[in-house]
Amino acid sequence: MKRARIRGVSLIEVLVAIAIAAILGGLAAPSFIDSLARNRLDGAVSVLANDLQYTRSEAIRRRTAATLLVAAGGASYTVAYTPSVGDDVVIKTVPLPDGVTLAAGAPVVFEALRGTTAAQTLTGTSTPTGAKLLISTNALGRISTCSPDGSLKGHPAC
Repeated sequence: MKRARIRGVSLIEVLVAIAIAAILGGLAAPSFIDSLARNRLDGAVSVLANDLQYTRSEAIRRRTAATLLVAAGGASYTVAYTPSVGDDVVIKTVPLPDGVTLAAGAPVVFEALRGTTAAQTLTGTSTPTGAKLLISTNALGRISTCSPDGSLKGHPAC
């Protein structure tokens, strides 16, 4: 008569595997959190660049000045246009993700005829990591982004 072999793992083997997984997870967590913060900044700056282009196109389409204004504190921005009569009309307000702020400066105003604007730079900052991205508009209204220290992938160094 043959004896049946018992297959499985012992309690000690399971505990060693859990301990190794916990150590590896503890080593990976800080870089993962840093990566999430940088991705939030990258996403917010991409949306901002799209909204700058949208503001420019609205100025041309409506044949009136359109403005992108960063709120005090840099936690959000608004896109508005100026009708021929009356106050500015807000098209949309965009809140930024947690941990991302914009340096509040002069509003970016696109003129109606050609969609041109004064050359300006907005700075997006990730507060947990200190990473920065610059969003620039030139005199022709073209938008570009860059990383001041070249640390963010997908963005050229300034």
